[in-house]
Amino acid sequence: MRYQEIGYSGFLALLQDKYIVCVGLGKLFLRYRHFFADRGLGDRVIALVDNDERKHGMQIELAGKVYHVKNLDELVSIRQDYKFLVMIVSDYYQEICKQIEERKELYDLELIDALYTVMGKGNYCAAYTNLFMDTCKGIGKQGENMTISVLMHNRVELTVRLLDSIKEFIPGFCGEILIGDNGSDKEEIYGLEKKLEEMEMSYRIIKFNTHHPIPIGKNRLNKECRTEWILQLDNDIYFTENPIQKINEDIRELGCKLWGLPYYDTRSKRVANYGSNLEFQWTDHGEKELNCLVDLPFRESGGQWNPMFCTYAAGCAALMDKELFFTLGGYDENLFVHEDIDFMYRANMQGYKIGNIGIKCLVHDHRQLDSALGRAYEAVRFDPDRVETSKKYLQRKYGFAFD
Repeated sequence: MRYQEIGYSGFLALLQDKYIVCVGLGKLFLRYRHFFADRGLGDRVIALVDNDERKHGMQIELAGKVYHVKNLDELVSIRQDYKFLVMIVSDYYQEICKQIEERKELYDLELIDALYTVMGKGNYCAAYTNLFMDTCKGIGKQGENMTISVLMHNRVELTVRLLDSIKEFIPGFCGEILIGDNGSDKEEIYGLEKKLEEMEMSYRIIKFNTHHPIPIGKNRLNKECRTEWILQLDNDIYFTENPIQKINEDIRELGCKLWGLPYYDTRSKRVANYGSNLEFQWTDHGEKELNCLVDLPFRESGGQWNPMFCTYAAGCAALMDKELFFTLGGYDENLFVHEDIDFMYRANMQGYKIGNIGIKCLVHDHRQLDSALGRAYEAVRFDPDRVETSKKYLQRKYGFAFD
């Protein structure tokens, strides 16, 4: 079985007398299926296949034809009649390859990682230079020029886990840990204070008199930062490596004042916030819509890699120059969600570049706590009415929809 990532010209050379079977019919495939019609490849596609049994039998239109979604086992019977290659259009490339490989009749299929090709994007490369080496001040050798800023509302065990990870992986941290309490119960605050007493690091707790929506809480908290750089983290994130040296190297390399830090996402079971981008798409109704592509498919084999430019950094793990953050107006306080998308869109429109730090040093654990406080938090944070209100507000603000 041959695995390969390929560009458009190489893809055309491979086609020759072969047909195409597309595997992986998720959001990315549906968004970029116009690729086949735009390039006159509709007649080459003979089947659409997905490993999700809920999609089997569904009808999907592609390049003017309607296909019934097949399962992976049906690749065997298709192979009896056609010579084809498999285009995998999915973030789950390795997982799909493994599932196909388990079928011994398909051992010599050509499997192509076609995500970049279908998206019409080349490799995301950074421009490397020594221009910023002496002009761009970093976060300090021990992070003394950086505040780790965390907004918390109950769920203290998650914040404690984050603090434990700082103590374990960044024991010499000389910056400040700043925690904004967003109206937690007294017992939760007490637990946090006891943990902080164990930390041999500088810290402060800012206690708000009321529960703020997240954009307001983060703005209030970030104003209290006393350092040039702010590392904004959600409290359900924790460290697995020390990123300080790499952050300094990457700031000197690219000179950006806004950065995203990649993290392993326990919900999707992959690395996210990696080369993330905003881009416009058009809905089936012809409406313009701003989409957030949270990450590129993760390619790195080592623990560190070169930084790259991108157009989005998720607010759950964002490194920001404080002065620039407030010059751009901070987070829009009319929102309940999508405040980071709105902020990064404004940064791009004003010409500020956004970087991606080349180290995976965090885990984002979206664990839903089985407690009254945990359930109450989830109900408020993801309230459907709040989400819909934010989307309508953004459409009025910009004249296009947000996905």
